[in-house]
Amino acid sequence: MAVFPCILFFQFARPTNKRPPEHLILDRRKNEDQRAQAEELTKYNKLCDLKNDWERWTDRKIQLNTVRRRVDNIMKANQFNIEDRRERFVV
Repeated sequence: MAVFPCILFFQFARPTNKRPPEHLILDRRKNEDQRAQAEELTKYNKLCDLKNDWERWTDRKIQLNTVRRRVDNIMKANQFNIEDRRERFVV
């Protein structure tokens, strides 16, 4: 009598998947939404940076022009003062 090895095949019940069948689609949509929000925020930040740079540059130019005008006015007043002295010495 030949003895054959007894191989028992047990079929285990497959565990149920806790994720819904469309979880991959939902995950992709969630990732796409997050990416779109990040891109929108990046675009907004770049626009704000551009506006801030422009505002800083403009403020600096305004300040420099104001100082330049004040210096020019003081120089003109000083020049008039010098011309008045010269006229008094000539007379």
